[in-house]
Amino acid sequence: MAFAWIPPPVKPEGVFHNWDLRLYSPDDLFHRTVDIVKQTKKILDKVSRAKVLTYETVLKPVLDAHQFSCLQGVLVTFPRHVSECPVLRQAAADATRTLEESNVEMSMRKDIFDKLVLYKEKFSSRDNLKPELARCLNYLIHNGRRNGLHLNEGVRNKIKSIKKRLSELQLQFTRNLAEENSYLLLSYEDLTGMPYSFIEGLNFDPDTKKYEVTLKSHHFFPVTRKCGNPETRRIMEYYYQSRCQPQNTKILEEIIELRQQEAELLGYRNHASYIQDILMAKNPQNVKKFLIDLTKKLKPPWEIEKKQLLELKKKECEKYNLPFNERLELWDFRYYTTLVEEEMYTINQDEVMEYFPLDFVTHQMLSIYEQLLNLKFSYLGNVQKWHDDVIVYRVKDGETDHLMGYIYLDLYPRPGKFGHACSIPLQAGCLDSNGRRQCAMAAMLTNFNRPKHSKPTLLDHKEDIMGIDAIPETNMPCNFNHLCVGYSGRYYSYLWSEVFSMDMFNTTFEKLGVMNPVIGMRYRKCILEPGGSVNAVDMIRNFLGREPNNNAFLQSKGLKSN
Repeated sequence: MAFAWIPPPVKPEGVFHNWDLRLYSPDDLFHRTVDIVKQTKKILDKVSRAKVLTYETVLKPVLDAHQFSCLQGVLVTFPRHVSECPVLRQAAADATRTLEESNVEMSMRKDIFDKLVLYKEKFSSRDNLKPELARCLNYLIHNGRRNGLHLNEGVRNKIKSIKKRLSELQLQFTRNLAEENSYLLLSYEDLTGMPYSFIEGLNFDPDTKKYEVTLKSHHFFPVTRKCGNPETRRIMEYYYQSRCQPQNTKILEEIIELRQQEAELLGYRNHASYIQDILMAKNPQNVKKFLIDLTKKLKPPWEIEKKQLLELKKKECEKYNLPFNERLELWDFRYYTTLVEEEMYTINQDEVMEYFPLDFVTHQMLSIYEQLLNLKFSYLGNVQKWHDDVIVYRVKDGETDHLMGYIYLDLYPRPGKFGHACSIPLQAGCLDSNGRRQCAMAAMLTNFNRPKHSKPTLLDHKEDIMGIDAIPETNMPCNFNHLCVGYSGRYYSYLWSEVFSMDMFNTTFEKLGVMNPVIGMRYRKCILEPGGSVNAVDMIRNFLGREPNNNAFLQSKGLKSN
């Protein structure tokens, strides 16, 4: 019998690591982590000893240390999000904890801060720094002050202690949610109204003759939108909002207290003031005004919409002989919003989903980017990756054929994988320590229902939520990871960014063509390419050719513009 030889997976050009995480052991992660800490410290120690202060002896090595730590660190921390091996996930969590502690130590080095300040004040003018490097130097010094490095040793030690404890608590909070794997056993009758394609994708328990419905987003949101059994929606909402409640409540309470202590030590009124100091909003007062003004304008149309939802609820309660309590519960909102679409606007989400099979959407999405942003995507089959489900695309410039980077799509749920959706950079698009361009690389993690048999994965194009009274004995913040990691004091930014995105779309794409490649390239050059090298508001001004405003945003919500 002849056997076909299958070549081993290859490492794509420009990719630094082997991303088949199944080849790494916990010991590998441990030793790599120790080396990262050692080498990063070695680079910064050399800066501390520098006698002659130049770009080459101060700023460049500080940036090199950051680039080295990020590039090497992601390999030992990323497995906690995607590995099927619980032992490797734990090793990655331990590595994350070690690196976070090291990052606190490095960020609190007063000797490095003092060198940066002295270099800027006395010597940087001789180097004639490019605007991007000058901005970076200012950022590093400002960030040092935000870490309290201009304060006395006693205060600095308190801040360092708080930062280390916060890092530990945040990692544990996230870990609790990542390892949460509870599910409900529901009968076919419990799932009345759910499309067959959804039920077919569930695991069936032969002992109880019921279906396993997890509390992950790919089960939770469809059930709370489509299930006609209000009790099923209620228990789904209750258990979803109760995830990790006992352990994460204590963690969150301590985090809030520590964040307030840190803010006060640094001279800020509260944590929000500390966070927003470096953001476009600048302070909580501006955020509060933005949200209050928007709430006032949205209240009249919301009252109309709420009345429609209540009328539908009353009608359905009468139809199925259910009690009507004259109020919208949290588990009602998505369901009756879907009914409004179907009955008043003849929009059937299940039928709409038939037009959005995942493979087709992915292909079309990439085709849009190719045309609009002048890019070229190529599917790579036999490459190193952490799971067989992962799909890899190479990205090149459409005109020059220059390699820009890679995207890794990890689309389906599995045990131990991050349970929601996110994008994680694996390799930054930047210059390395030798001045060579390092191509970008990013992983997109989602949890779409896995296709079964001849049924493809269908995408729901809609997801939203509005504030309605919480369910008693639940604690939503305890299962809301963004409060701990990445979005503290800045969750308003979803709406804030929508103001600018609508302004840019209405001003250019809507008027000159949604697929206009000239506008697409302008967007790529003005918004995407600069990254953090230019202030966000300056990027928007450059794209618009004027000051941004909220007129298009208000109109998109059916409101009068200013």
